[in-house]
Amino acid sequence: MEDINIIKDKIFETFEILRKRPLMILSKNDSYSLLQNYLEGYIDGLSFISKKNMRVEITQWYKKKLNIQTSYCWTSHIPFHFEEEREDELKAILLNITEEFFRENADWYKA
Repeated sequence: MEDINIIKDKIFETFEILRKRPLMILSKNDSYSLLQNYLEGYIDGLSFISKKNMRVEITQWYKKKLNIQTSYCWTSHIPFHFEEEREDELKAILLNITEEFFRENADWYKA
């Protein structure tokens, strides 16, 4: 159980780095699409830990939270739902929503 607490802490540390110093992780370009691709891969890695499809879990949570029907993954839906926002704001929304999922679902790793 101690290992999962380390992983949970690392998730929030990663979000903080992506917020404050994205180029430490994302290379030269910190566009929305690069952040989206990184987070999707990161979430896919967490799927191995939880033994469930975390993209689907987060997308279902996101759709319920916003009371919407969409076939898009939450990462792809954000630019459509918040179409008036600039790219920097879209990146912040993506990070905030993803982090909010993990804060509201502290037992995300349990089957």
